[in-house]
Amino acid sequence: MDREDNWQELFPWQDTRKDQEKLLVLEALGFNWQIKTTTQGLSVFIAKEQFPLAQRELLEYEQECQRKASLAQQSYLLSSPSTSLVWSNIALLGLLLISFTLQQHLPSFTALGMLDGEKVFKGEGYRLFSSLFLHKDPAHLLGNIFFSFYPLYLLSQYYGTGFTWLIILGLGTLANGLNLFFLGSPHKSLGFSTASFVSLGLLFATLRGNKQAIPGLALGLGLGFWALFSGGKNTDLGAHFWGLMVGLLAGQFSGLLQKIGKGKQVQLLSWLGILLLFCGCYLVYLKK
Repeated sequence: MDREDNWQELFPWQDTRKDQEKLLVLEALGFNWQIKTTTQGLSVFIAKEQFPLAQRELLEYEQECQRKASLAQQSYLLSSPSTSLVWSNIALLGLLLISFTLQQHLPSFTALGMLDGEKVFKGEGYRLFSSLFLHKDPAHLLGNIFFSFYPLYLLSQYYGTGFTWLIILGLGTLANGLNLFFLGSPHKSLGFSTASFVSLGLLFATLRGNKQAIPGLALGLGLGFWALFSGGKNTDLGAHFWGLMVGLLAGQFSGLLQKIGKGKQVQLLSWLGILLLFCGCYLVYLKK
């Protein structure tokens, strides 16, 4: 006859599908278990000497279930295009077109918004952000739109459009700052490509482990590294590098970012924040 002190409670028994699957795991691995009545109800007990190993095996099983559920969700999103996400990303990319149009009609607009190291170190930190929306010529603009759209669209399916753009623009600003910190003050640049590389790094880290996404990710990274190392003398390689790095780093917290981005209020506040920052830069231009 088994003594009571030879058993240790493993988890409460509620006869759910999840509980039944746990018992199947214990049974398959040869653990000695029993369902007993406690003051709180029914619980699954395990032989005391087997408790640490059983607890670890169940934890690994739950983590594997979560990983498979995440991959299934990713596969569903990759195969389920959303018209609303397409148009919302087009609308935000339209901010680049607005800025480029103003560049053509206001001669001083580019000089007031581009990243200029000397002026940033003198207090014009807004340039780290505003320079993302400025471009040298139509080819520069269209290239960044073409390169950025698909990664931004996919990321929007995970984090929501507003929150995705807030992340990308925030990290793009950070990458510009890191690049300037290491290069020093005599440095000038402009363009959305820093944010484009952020989106590529974030997407790669978000979809890591998803076999269905590997071909697309490999192609994207290949194009990214081609753009990184094959540019002309005016290509800001440092900004591209730091953009990719901060995107990869942020992607390590993809689960947390998804939880934050689920709320509608977060999405609305993100949209509002982007528009306020964008318009705020123009107010600075007007004052100058």
